[in-house]
This record gives sequence, structure tokens and C-alpha cells, in this order.
Amino acid sequence: MKAQLPCPIAARRALISSQILEKLQAYSPTVVSTVFLNLHTPSSDIDIVCSHACAIQFSHDLNKALKGQNNVTIKRKPDCILGRFILDDIPFEIYSSTQPVNLQFGYRHFKIMEKLTALGGQSFCNAIRKLKLTGLKTEPAICKWLNIEGDPYSEILILENLNDRELKKRLNQAYD
Repeated sequence: MKAQLPCPIAARRALISSQILEKLQAYSPTVVSTVFLNLHTPSSDIDIVCSHACAIQFSHDLNKALKGQNNVTIKRKPDCILGRFILDDIPFEIYSSTQPVNLQFGYRHFKIMEKLTALGGQSFCNAIRKLKLTGLKTEPAICKWLNIEGDPYSEILILENLNDRELKKRLNQAYD
């Protein structure tokens, strides 16, 4: 059976049903998922970034928040904590570090993608999804589309400082 694109409406329902944003409210949970930007593929998940001061406390609270969910995994790494679960066939991934949410790459990448999708419209979304279906992740797909060389996860941040006019120019060059 072919995997289906996660429906943004179903994803939003699962997000609300999970109550994960409320349960982790103390950690500034912020949704940074391509599902809500129309850049998703059948393998997309709902990404949430958080910020914690104490890894032990966050791990405890995350474990408590995910109690009763399906396929729960929590991994503590030296620089972050990663939690995963599935609700209504929609995978969730929660990433937390000591860095404030607005400084984390996941959040910054999401804000860039949000701006690009607003400026590039459906054509941009279709082009990026097509590249993602070849196996690329979102940031590498965007960098390939915009001819940005180097490590896509760091190089995509060059777009952060461009205004709308400059971004639109980059998008228009990619369409040519």
C-alpha cells in the first residue's frame, strides 16, 4: 500500500488531540513542521522544538507527557533530547536543547521556509516536494532548487538576512 500524504487538517487534529503543546508549555514548544507549509511528503512528521534549562527535568516531563502514546522513544544526547511518538498514524518528533527556541536551527529553518512558501507559492511548494520525493530532506531540496552550495543545514541560513524582494529575486532565478 502506498503511503499517503499527511493531511494538514488531520495533522492539526492529532496535534490538538496529543495535548503535547500544553503538556510541555514550560519549555516553549513550537511547531516547525513542513506539514503546515505544504512542503510535506508521505514520510513527513510533526516537528516540535523546545528549550530546556535542565535535561533531567525535561526528560522526566517529556516521558510523563508521552505516557500512553504509541511507539514512544526518548533519546538523551549530549546536546539535545529527542522524543518520538505516533498518534493517529502521524509521527511526531520533539527536539529540545538548552538554546532558546528562536535561536535553534529547526526554528530558524522553519521561518525561512515559511517566508519562501509565502513568496514562492504553489510552484515553489511543488518543486520542493518533487525534490524531496527523490530522497532529499527539505533543507537540501531548497538549497538545490536555489543553487546554494555547501552544507544545506548551515548554508540555508544565508536566506535569513534577505528581505522579501531579494528572496523573490532568488526564487525567480530558480524558475528560469
